[in-house]
Amino acid sequence: MIGTNTTTLPRKQSILPRLPERMSISQTSVSDLSLEDRSAWRTIQEGNSELHSPFFCIEYIEEVARLCPNVRVAILRKGGKPVAFWPIDKIRPGVARPVGGKIGCMQGVICGANTRWNGDALARVAGLKTWHFDHLLASQKIFNSSYFRTLDSPYLDLSEGFDAYREKRLQQGHSNQAIAEAQRKRRKMGREVGPIRFEADCQDVDILHQLIEWKRVQMLKTGKRNLFVHSPWIIPFLENSLNRRGDSFRGMMSVLYVADKPVSIHFGLRSKGNLHGLFFGYDQGVAEYSPGMVLIVSLAQNASNLGLTRIDLGKGDEPYKQRLKSDSTSVAIGAFDTQAVHALLRPLAYRLRTKVGRSAIGRPARLANGRLQRIRDQFRKQKG
Repeated sequence: MIGTNTTTLPRKQSILPRLPERMSISQTSVSDLSLEDRSAWRTIQEGNSELHSPFFCIEYIEEVARLCPNVRVAILRKGGKPVAFWPIDKIRPGVARPVGGKIGCMQGVICGANTRWNGDALARVAGLKTWHFDHLLASQKIFNSSYFRTLDSPYLDLSEGFDAYREKRLQQGHSNQAIAEAQRKRRKMGREVGPIRFEADCQDVDILHQLIEWKRVQMLKTGKRNLFVHSPWIIPFLENSLNRRGDSFRGMMSVLYVADKPVSIHFGLRSKGNLHGLFFGYDQGVAEYSPGMVLIVSLAQNASNLGLTRIDLGKGDEPYKQRLKSDSTSVAIGAFDTQAVHALLRPLAYRLRTKVGRSAIGRPARLANGRLQRIRDQFRKQKG
């Protein structure tokens, strides 16, 4: 099998030390996964409630792998049967990141809730010295010594409908003022700007490109690297995901229109009843009406009709997320290093960058770095 290698661990290094059987780990390309492997992947994901996110679906990995040729999957087997899958993207020799890089908004090993594994063994078979992550499920404790910090990824629990979601928030001591405010601003926008229309599941590629343009302008203003230039595969990935149909995995784009003009757009990935936000933007010309908040509340109100039970808002502490969330999933930023020196120095470098970023020179530094990145990206584009 192309791109596959296997090792058997002696019992003293067993990934599941309580089991008498010897364990094996192999590495393969996504296209070389067998039917048994694919079936096991789906069974494991469905059996572990922590793996609800579409970012753990094999279809997500396949869509990215079609555009990123260095995606690989390490497979842990017990008695010859797959019990865990670790998808990675090798960005250079010995170094990998989660599949999807910056757009991979949930990361980790696809395994049963009680499965244990040995990170060093997985990394060795995968040929890795370092694995960077920034949305790793913090509940996967095998990597916790590699965390730089953990953050919350808020979500809306809509499993019992919109009214129950609001009631549970009140029971938890949260205010529903943000929801009422969004509804009030929607009415005001309708009176002062034009008729409002909400489209929950839009497949118009031109609307998608409008969202991409909004995000590009935002990255320019904030000094962030233009993801769509630095990772040109992202746009065809979004287009391909939007064109998918079916329940297991697809892109889902929701649009708020005023006078038939899009003023807020949300693009997420969906797996069954779970929607995980990926890109979110709005027209700055109507910012006073909070069109983004209006869209999210509209989406939540229509959740039952759409078959949605959960909307993940993504990592971050933005005010709108805090004002709407039911709860949060803990995710970690860090790097798993097999080299002791790097494992010691990398967290210190991260803390230094974070401290500088929060200081008075943080914004000027980001803007200057953004300009340098744009020059590099333009040079790369011309060279390519």
